[in-house]
Amino acid sequence: MKRVAAQLIYCSPELILRHHAIELDDAGIIKDIFDLKSMPFETANTFFYNGIISTEIISAKHYLNETGLIKLMADRHYIDFSNHKSVLPLDANYTGIIDFGSNNSGEINRLLKINYNFFSELRIDQFINACCYLPQQLFKPASDLQISNKVRLLLWEGINLTTLQISPEIRITGI
Repeated sequence: MKRVAAQLIYCSPELILRHHAIELDDAGIIKDIFDLKSMPFETANTFFYNGIISTEIISAKHYLNETGLIKLMADRHYIDFSNHKSVLPLDANYTGIIDFGSNNSGEINRLLKINYNFFSELRIDQFINACCYLPQQLFKPASDLQISNKVRLLLWEGINLTTLQISPEIRITGI
């Protein structure tokens, strides 16, 4: 068993929890999500992280061939960052998919650093929606943060937790 906690846990676009913890079994299945404030004492063996916990980043490129990606681009807003650096900043109201072409945190962190100016107008909740939850709805619908789901967790750091704005120090780490 493993317990992890952070200032915010992004369960879904509709459910963002503050000061909660997630308990996972050894297979990565969520056994419990609980409010730390409701605990009469500090929970032993809980790893506390500074940032936001979400599910994994999902790349459409892992699920679709070139024809499928072209159709996805026609049906939805879709931005592929795997092979280039963006020039134009993303509108603060963007609601499409952002694809890094990878789930490797080192590669994604490199692309985040290169493209920070492009992402800087987005709040972290919009960004997590675009990288994790919108692709998840299309490709892995049973992987959101809820009890009994098997998940891969990410820690998002370099976020202003008051304004939820992304900073130039944004990075992800698998936990």
